[in-house]
Amino acid sequence: MASNTATMGNLPSGIGICTTIPDILYLPELIFGGLVWILVACTLVVPQNPQGWVMFVSVFCFVMTFVWMLVFACGGHSNRGSWAAADFAYHGIAAFFYLSASVALAKVTLEMKDDTNFQNYQLDISAVVLVLVLVLLLVLVLVLVLVLLLVLVLVLVLLLVLLLVLVLVLVLLLVLLLVLLLLLVLLLVLLLVLPLVLPLLLLLVLLYSGA
Repeated sequence: MASNTATMGNLPSGIGICTTIPDILYLPELIFGGLVWILVACTLVVPQNPQGWVMFVSVFCFVMTFVWMLVFACGGHSNRGSWAAADFAYHGIAAFFYLSASVALAKVTLEMKDDTNFQNYQLDISAVVLVLVLVLLLVLVLVLVLVLLLVLVLVLVLLLVLLLVLVLVLVLLLVLLLVLLLLLVLLLVLLLVLPLVLPLLLLLVLLYSGA
C-alpha cells in the first residue's frame, strides 16, 4: 500500500517494494488482513450486524492492498508524484475502516463473553487483536508517508529558496556589469573630450594671465 515518497523521481517497483520503507509493510498488512477475514468467516459471520461490516472491511482492504502492491510491483505508478497523495489517501481510508471495524468487533466480542459458544468468542478476540495491530500498522505507515511528504516539501522549499538566491545573485551581477559599462563609457567620453577641452583651457589661462 505504501510508496517511497522520499524519492519522487524513483518510486519503488518490483522487488524494491520489499526493501524500502514504508513499502516493506505490504506483506504484514496482507497477512494480518487475511487472518482477520479468515477468523471472522470462521464464526459464520454471526451476528451478521456488525460482523458483516467487519468482513467487508477486511475483504475490501485485503483486495485493495493486493492490487496496490501489484501496481507498485509492476511499476504502474510511472514514477508520478501524484501516487504519493493517492497512497496517503488510501492509507487514511483503510485506517478509518479498520478502526471502525475494530470498535464493532470489540463490541460483539464483549457481548459474547457469557455466550455458550466459546470458540467463536476466542476467534473474535483473536480477530480484534489482529485488527488493532493492523490499525497500528496503518497509522505507522501514514506517519511515515506524511513525514516523507513533509521532507519532500521542505526540499522543494529549499530548492525554491536556492533558486531565488541564485536569481538575486544574477541580478546583482547584472547591475554590477551595467555599472562597470557605464564607468567605461564615461572614461571613453573623458578620453575623447579631454584632448579637445585641454587646449581651450590653456588658451583661457594664457588670455587671463596676459590681461
